[in-house]
Amino acid sequence: MMEKKLTVAITTYNRQEALITQLKSLERQGNFDKYHITVFNNKSDYDVEKALRTALTPAFFKIITIYNRKFNVGGDCNIALSLLQVETPWMWLLSDDDVTMPGSLEAVLNDIE
Repeated sequence: MMEKKLTVAITTYNRQEALITQLKSLERQGNFDKYHITVFNNKSDYDVEKALRTALTPAFFKIITIYNRKFNVGGDCNIALSLLQVETPWMWLLSDDDVTMPGSLEAVLNDIE
C-alpha cells in the first residue's frame, strides 16, 4: 500500500450543505488511494459524521477522518489547530464553502511528486 503524502484539511462550522458540496467536488476527482481528508468540525450543531456517511459513497467516506472540537474555538483558531494535527508531509487547507475545480486535486498531487 502506498503511503499517502497529502491530507486535505477542511475546516467547518454549521454549513452542512456547503461541506457536502465541497466533499462531493473532491469525490468526483477520484484518486482515493493517494490522499486523506480530515474534517475539523468546530462544534457544529448537527452530527457531521452522520451527514457525511449518508451523503457520500462508502469508498470515499473511508478516507475521511472527522475531528470534532469539544467546544467552538473560533474560525481562526480552528484553522491554526488543524495545521498542528496533520501528519502527512503535505496539506491542502480548504474551508467547507470552497469547491475545487475538476482536475485540481490531480494537479496538486502531481506537483507533490
